[in-house]
Amino acid sequence: MGVTFPYFAKMLRSIFSIILLMGVAIASSAQFIGQEPPPNDMCAKAITLVGGDRIGGQTNAEAAPPLEFEAPATVETTCIQTIENDIWYKFAAMEGVQAYEIQITAGFCTTPAGLQALLIEADGCSAAHFTYRGCSNKINTDTIKLFLDDPKPGQNYFIWIDGYDGTVCEFEIALLPRAAKQPADYKFMRFDYAMQEPITELSELKTTFDNNTATLTWSADQREGNALFIIELIPELPDVDPGSRYARVVGFVPARSLVGQGVQQYTFTDYITPFNQGKPYRYRVVLVNEDGQRAVSQAVETRAKLVESYDVREVKPASDPGKYVVQYINRKKGQKFDVSVVNDAGIQVKHMVLDHEPARDGEITIDMSALPPGEYFFVMSTTRDQFRRAFMHSPK
Repeated sequence: MGVTFPYFAKMLRSIFSIILLMGVAIASSAQFIGQEPPPNDMCAKAITLVGGDRIGGQTNAEAAPPLEFEAPATVETTCIQTIENDIWYKFAAMEGVQAYEIQITAGFCTTPAGLQALLIEADGCSAAHFTYRGCSNKINTDTIKLFLDDPKPGQNYFIWIDGYDGTVCEFEIALLPRAAKQPADYKFMRFDYAMQEPITELSELKTTFDNNTATLTWSADQREGNALFIIELIPELPDVDPGSRYARVVGFVPARSLVGQGVQQYTFTDYITPFNQGKPYRYRVVLVNEDGQRAVSQAVETRAKLVESYDVREVKPASDPGKYVVQYINRKKGQKFDVSVVNDAGIQVKHMVLDHEPARDGEITIDMSALPPGEYFFVMSTTRDQFRRAFMHSPK
């Protein structure tokens, strides 16, 4: 196939644009090279914040090995994975403050990974006396938030900020006294250190393991004023100090309010936890009402029974209206797959066969544009195993 001149010219323009963008990125990152380390690159030199402060900062570009080893960075206690370029802030809780919000907004960063931050309760810089009160990293936005509920007046708290996976960032940090959290605030939570709350029995709460995922189902009365359900995974942490134990937030389900209906049925599937064969997994649901008050459900447990020869992920909308994509992993060369889409009445509306499939990561596009809206199921099976993924088709 020949390449037309307009296409060739367009390609040259694209390459030239990429070169220009790379030049901008290189020029922008040059500002970090050769700078003196920030004055607060150690816990002992933490900058003091006062409620209402909003100041600029920058992660430490010069810290190739960590400048200090005072903060253990382990997945057992925090969401921090690595320490390369950390800097520190601190504040003392004031009398009469119900909660604090620490808001950290990244500006220019050397990579898209952004920032990660840890909230520590401690009187000094000895890691042996650290109690973890919050941890967060970038998910969908350049702003991350930490929340401190029921601060102890006069108690010192440290904020430890680091570029995720070596990223160097400019940022703005704000310490904001707050009333109790509102439902929208919880969407920034990644780890929940409030483990000692009273248990509220949640009706019909159970969990099952199927399709290489854990699914929770429960019911709740909308007249109770729930606004949000937070699904949390409770890891086994036998060697972690009780004050630093946490639940890992794996998802959110908004509460529904339908006229004339009281009890609503809910379901949630955990697609993000890397499950291990035969290992037990314990979950709980946090109920948040319209005033931001919480209640914690009983824990439920399931055990991972993995299909190991292949895996199918969730069905997601494609960029083209009416189309959907689903990713799969085939780990066994030469497998034959039967692939279909069925509607909520169990009627097959699409079908195909993948014969002698190579071992690979693959993707299937489903064209649903000619079908009516509603709930459908993507089914991918071998003679031994089957994956079944639900999705909603909403024509645009």
